[in-house]
Amino acid sequence: MASTTRSPRGPTDRERASRIARATIDVLRQGGLAGLTHRAVARQADVPLGSTTYHYANRQELLEAAIRVGIAEFEELIAQWAVGLDANNVASRLATLIATQSFPGEARDGILVEYELYLASARTVDLRPLSHQWDAVLRTVLEDRVGKSAGRVYFAAYVGLMFESLISDEPLDQAEVERILGAIVPD
Repeated sequence: MASTTRSPRGPTDRERASRIARATIDVLRQGGLAGLTHRAVARQADVPLGSTTYHYANRQELLEAAIRVGIAEFEELIAQWAVGLDANNVASRLATLIATQSFPGEARDGILVEYELYLASARTVDLRPLSHQWDAVLRTVLEDRVGKSAGRVYFAAYVGLMFESLISDEPLDQAEVERILGAIVPD
């Protein structure tokens, strides 16, 4: 009797979980929290539905994965932005960051996803530590340059201005943002 052997189905897709996490962000960008389902993520990632539930058993795990991706991307952005940052140029450099991120397009879409995830964390206690970790990326850099109190004020201004930009048809004006930041944390 001849033995039958199955041919391998191809190499293990080691990047599948990462693709699913990135697809979760894309789904949030397109349809917000209301549009987030395993089925929508599977379609976006071009993987079978079972793959999404294998790697992320429920919606909360999808959100956790998306937050982790967001943290990693924000850490990279802020690390580049913080090169040469000091107490003397925080307001102008933060104004540049805010104006750049508020420009309609991919950067602002990223902010929209960040706030979607922030709202999910407001409603789901288990997600909050990850959102605090995301906040700490920029807040810590600011506090290291200008002290804890001023850093927190700058961070709060960043959060508020970015939130405001989501409903604006135009990017925030960099010079105006710099004036605002200068007024709330004077030299």
